[in-house]
This record gives sequence, structure tokens and C-alpha cells, in this order.
Amino acid sequence: MSDGPGAVLWRASNAWTRRLRAALAPHDLTQAQFLLLAGLARLEARTTEPITQAGLAEACGVDATMASTVLRQLAAARLLSRRRGADARSRALALSAAGRARLEAAVPDVEAAEAAFFRALNADMGAFKGALSILIGRRPRLAAGSARVD
Repeated sequence: MSDGPGAVLWRASNAWTRRLRAALAPHDLTQAQFLLLAGLARLEARTTEPITQAGLAEACGVDATMASTVLRQLAAARLLSRRRGADARSRALALSAAGRARLEAAVPDVEAAEAAFFRALNADMGAFKGALSILIGRRPRLAAGSARVD
């Protein structure tokens, strides 16, 4: 068994996925569904402009084709609406009351799972998040009062 960084990341990702699936199961949501519902709620809180599938996928950092598939599932479950957007190919999204209620019920369980899973990092949480940000091509955010050393 390899102890290289890729293997360790893979094992940690699998452990997190198991924990998140368990937290979401009582809410009948998958990880992707939760991510997109939460992203849609966040975007709705920030703008009055129509939110497109493409915009939501970009904001959530997911593949547009995968997002489209999951959003169709969420629309079929009446957790959101998908209306024709500004052009024939785009879709404007809106969270339904049922979708908002499902999301609000799931958030505390997801937050509890996240807190329990990452608790062992304690003071290393900032460094962990920074390292992951670098791996996905984003500049790490620094806490107030900290200095960047390049």
C-alpha cells in the first residue's frame, strides 16, 4: 500500500465521502444534490439576477454536464425549478420552498459531520485548507493578521 500523497488524499477523500453520505442519507440527498442546492441558495441570497445552470456549475466548481443531470433530478423531486433562460439552451433556476426546507434540514447534519471529521486538524485547519486550495489552482486565503511568505 502506498503512503504517497495521492494515496493518502484518496483515502481521506473516501473517508470524508462516507461521513457526508451518512449525514445526507436521512435527507434523501446525494453529495452533488446538496452541493448544488446549497450553491443555489447562496447565489439566490446574493443576487436578484436569474441564476443559470452554467453559472451555478461554475460557482460550485462542478462539471456543467454533471450539474445538468443532477439539476434535472432535483427538479423532478420538486426541490427547484428550471425555466427556459435568456436563450433557448440556458435554464434559469430557482429553489422551491420544499428545496429550501430540505436544505435547511440537512445543513446542521452536514456541519456536524464536517466538524467531527476535521476536528483532529485543530490549529492546522488553515494550513490544510491552504494546501488544498493550492492543489486546485486557487490562491489560499489568509486569516486576518497573517502575513504571506512567498
